[in-house]
Amino acid sequence: DPDALKGALEALDRSGDAPLEGLGELSPPALVAHILERYHEPLRPALEDLIALARRVEHRHGDRADCPRGLASLLQIGARELDLHLHKEEQILFPAVARGMTEELAGPVWVMENEHEEHGRFLEGLRELAHDFQPPVDACNSWRALYLGLADLERELHEHILVENHFLFPRLRPAKQG
Repeated sequence: DPDALKGALEALDRSGDAPLEGLGELSPPALVAHILERYHEPLRPALEDLIALARRVEHRHGDRADCPRGLASLLQIGARELDLHLHKEEQILFPAVARGMTEELAGPVWVMENEHEEHGRFLEGLRELAHDFQPPVDACNSWRALYLGLADLERELHEHILVENHFLFPRLRPAKQG
């Protein structure tokens, strides 16, 4: 399917260098705007494209021993979890940041950090099931695009988590006294 392949390649296109320099100087609301545009907006469609590619690969090559059977299901579960996480950030945490409520957010930040750890385990499961994103030598273009897209997802999600955990969240905790 050319559309699914095009979607996966477009996802790769947006993965160019995203310099982290200067993020520490952004105000929390500006940093939230950056996170929404750079990470949240492209994530959902990228996951949809990867799920479609995984289904295609499993359907066409499910009889092969090296086929990543169960990958589409794992991606669907991960997409649901990520969507819930993004929804909490977009509906609760980020609006509070926009209102200047930075020091009252220690509890929600703690929840987000724990969920980030879960997302890391999800990525580990993807990498394991997809053979470290190394397609077989004779893999079709869909299989190759799937593994390239998964590697991009992993890179983007790790960077997304790093930006939130190291640039945003420390500024949303109360200053320690003493």
